[in-house]
Amino acid sequence: MKLLKSPQKVLILFLSVLIVTSFIMIVRLESKAASLQTQWEKHQESLKKNKDSLTKLEVFARYVGKSVIKLDNSGIILNYSDSWLYLGTDNAYIETKGKLRMEASGDIYITSTNGNVNIKGKKVNLNE
Repeated sequence: MKLLKSPQKVLILFLSVLIVTSFIMIVRLESKAASLQTQWEKHQESLKKNKDSLTKLEVFARYVGKSVIKLDNSGIILNYSDSWLYLGTDNAYIETKGKLRMEASGDIYITSTNGNVNIKGKKVNLNE
């Protein structure tokens, strides 16, 4: 206890404890930083290795409950419950048991250059 009687010795002891504590904390932080650096490098390698893995797939599909997203060489299919959207190389198809709504703040253009346009089962000539 003689050591604590002199203010100078108390200050030296306090600063020594502070230096040792700081050193321990620095070593711990360096260890964590090195671990994170290793994880980051592994992640980057994984991304480089797998960056083209989806382009090699013939079919990509995800199913969540009643919802489906499917991409393949024939087109794209989006399905939710009883509604379907299909986009192919030469056609597009929308089907729903509910309402189909198209809304635009500008004009809506419907053009059929080589075929008929039918609304409610009746042929409509819109290209006059």
